[in-house]
Amino acid sequence: MNKAILKLIQGNEEFIKETLKKDSNFFEKLSNIQQPEYLWIGCSDSRIPADKITNQMPGTIFVHRNIANQINPLDFNVLSVIYYSLYYLKIQNIIVCGHYNCGGILASILIAQKKKKFGFLENWLLPIKELYSNNKEIYKHFQENDLENISRQLSELNVLKQMETFEELTLVRQFLKETQKTLNLFGMIYDVKDGKLKLLKERTLYYED
Repeated sequence: MNKAILKLIQGNEEFIKETLKKDSNFFEKLSNIQQPEYLWIGCSDSRIPADKITNQMPGTIFVHRNIANQINPLDFNVLSVIYYSLYYLKIQNIIVCGHYNCGGILASILIAQKKKKFGFLENWLLPIKELYSNNKEIYKHFQENDLENISRQLSELNVLKQMETFEELTLVRQFLKETQKTLNLFGMIYDVKDGKLKLLKERTLYYED
């Protein structure tokens, strides 16, 4: 067996053993229908597992991840996750979570500054590149090569932009109209350096004529 996959299988066996020590009925309870309290739209970065950094049990958070935590109205993947979350899982708490030191954000800046090319990835990062180009006044007090501080600002700005996009989605507006329910939308940012999760903004969404 391939050593890389063997490592995961052995890790799974250890996980089962340790979990059953703590709760012999854990997997039986987990196998029941999932009823997560949150939808988490985050970055694919391997350092940021939603349940781990929030100390939540499996089954609590329904997760969608992509590069730089984007909500693209043309992306049927994220749209399907949102639709399923709202209509079938009945989730009312939606979290858009970005993070500092994000590779997608850094790449977008370098693309916008015409300092580096990223091939096919540039298609996906185009909205963030435009976000950078359209908000240069936010970075005017930083040197162009101060990527750390510029990327921190852009990471936060990207979260706020994705919140706006979520609110404007046709399927979200239709859901609010059909159900007359409210949704709680949270924009958050995670700092890989110290493990802290910070709330940037929160909104309550409801149907308005």
